[in-house]
Amino acid sequence: MSFVALGIISVGTTLATGLYQGQSRGKQARRQYDYTQQQIDLLGGAGEQLTEAYGMKTGLAQEQFGTQMGQLGAQTGRSLYDIGMQGQQAASQSGMAFSGSANQMTQMGKRMARQDYGFGAQGLQDVLGEKLMGIEEWYGGEQSGLEQERLRLEADLEEALKTVKSLQSTINEVNLLNAKLLYTNKIFKAKNLNESKKVKVLKAFDKAKSVDQAKTIFETLRSEER
Repeated sequence: MSFVALGIISVGTTLATGLYQGQSRGKQARRQYDYTQQQIDLLGGAGEQLTEAYGMKTGLAQEQFGTQMGQLGAQTGRSLYDIGMQGQQAASQSGMAFSGSANQMTQMGKRMARQDYGFGAQGLQDVLGEKLMGIEEWYGGEQSGLEQERLRLEADLEEALKTVKSLQSTINEVNLLNAKLLYTNKIFKAKNLNESKKVKVLKAFDKAKSVDQAKTIFETLRSEER
């Protein structure tokens, strides 16, 4: 067996091993890339759900405030009505209808009812403010956590993409060398070439920069040998 043939066998074994390893690592890197991309997509969905939850919490707090304000208003309205009725009854019983004394008592009672309403409304507004502040803090913290996770995943995605591209380049190189080996063997088997011609064949294939170019060189050499 010639030195050229031995060299081709050695290169072929190396190429086969390199191609297998490259493809295996390439598949692993692609799986990692796809998984990371899926996690980023899921994170986007989580962000939408977070915003929806934020809106629901805010809406619920405001709805509760509105309900409580309505109850407070109704209670104050009933109090004002009762005070008015009591004033009229007192004035009627004392024979002082619309007198200054009865009117003063009625107005004082109404002022106190309105004052109670103001205190109650302020208290409800304070509670609402505290609830909304708590919701904002919760929302901001969750958003920050999602953003940090997104940045981490994007960094992982970029790294995985670099690995995929690097391995793809290696696989392309191995495929080219494999094509050169394949076509070289076909030429050697088709014709009984001496060492000098074999070296020329190897030099011809060495110029190929792609699998297509290697095929073109093979077809050219095969036609020349006919």
